[in-house]
Amino acid sequence: MQARIQHDRLCVLEAPGLGPAAQRRPRPLLLGRRSLNTYGNFASANRIHIAASKLIHISNPVSRTNCEAKADSEVKEMDINEVFIGLGDAETPVKICQTHTLPAALTVAEAVRKLKSAIADLKSCPPALESGILRFQVPLPQDVKALDWLRCQGQSSRLFPRCYFSPKSSHGHIDESKTNGLNKHMNQRNKNILKGVAGIGSAVLFKSLNRFSANDWKAIRRFLSVDSPLIRVYGSIRFNSEAEPSLEWSGFSFFYFVVPQIELDEFDRCSFLAATIAWDNSLSWTLKNSLNKLELSLQQVSCEIKKTGNRLHVAGIKKDHLPDEPTWEAAIQEFSKAANSSFRKVVLARRTQLRTETEVDSLELLACLQEKDQDFFQFYLEVDASTSFIGSTEQL
Repeated sequence: MQARIQHDRLCVLEAPGLGPAAQRRPRPLLLGRRSLNTYGNFASANRIHIAASKLIHISNPVSRTNCEAKADSEVKEMDINEVFIGLGDAETPVKICQTHTLPAALTVAEAVRKLKSAIADLKSCPPALESGILRFQVPLPQDVKALDWLRCQGQSSRLFPRCYFSPKSSHGHIDESKTNGLNKHMNQRNKNILKGVAGIGSAVLFKSLNRFSANDWKAIRRFLSVDSPLIRVYGSIRFNSEAEPSLEWSGFSFFYFVVPQIELDEFDRCSFLAATIAWDNSLSWTLKNSLNKLELSLQQVSCEIKKTGNRLHVAGIKKDHLPDEPTWEAAIQEFSKAANSSFRKVVLARRTQLRTETEVDSLELLACLQEKDQDFFQFYLEVDASTSFIGSTEQL
């Protein structure tokens, strides 16, 4: 799988491959505006190999009560499944793209309270802007781990999609001068290493049944800024847009990218619980819509983090290979005879379907992969309660 920077803006991971598995599955992507120092080695990747066959004080008390009751009613009427789709014809960046760092908290529960207070303040005095994206983040102790937090956001929560990404410990450092207050909570003389990002819900979602185009990239890019490098887009895109997707990949459309609504960013010196809101009146999604949805989402966040062991028990595994092994071996032999020095890298892929008698917890599987492959990159994208994309990556 190859990685390259296009137009100094887009980190694209792509893997040329032969066979149905390589043609139909999405590839993981992390998008973000960047300067030379924003992501350091993390963004200037050369290649990646998949090692898995697999966010008004009212003086009159009576008026205050009426306004609060109306606001509560609006929030309750909001469908948490409503989604802001950010694709459109807009060419210019959103009117505001900012990160606001709130006072530090000792627990996730305290951090959630601070985020709720910040959102309430913003609702009482909203900016008169037709579009924007705002991130509010609360520093937490560094022992609050992203994957532990994500695993505690149980299936009872209706917040989808869910995503996770972990770079190697030697990569992922960011330019602290671009983080709007992060240096108040970190040692400015040393790099703060990104260790993991977990997200739930979507502040803005980009997906389509059509092929990914330059206009789609422009629609994504307008929500990103070098001044807020922690506002990032996570997702996947198909290897081969010419091939029809197999059934299990249908939920990912031709491409699927998300700015998480609520996320926990784990660094080696501290962690951050963040909430992001995005809006664009021209796309029929207002700031009021975004704030109401975020309030609903924050009510569902689990504040208790339990560190559980990784015990993945799978019974009755049945395997189906396509093509079968003899056919695959024959294809390799045939290609080897025709191959020449013009090929830099070839991926000869095949599809393996595993059927189990017991349900597999996808996050538990991810945790086991991380424990086993501690020097690898891991990624996870769950679009609904029954569809997830998991990978463990060796090189970047």
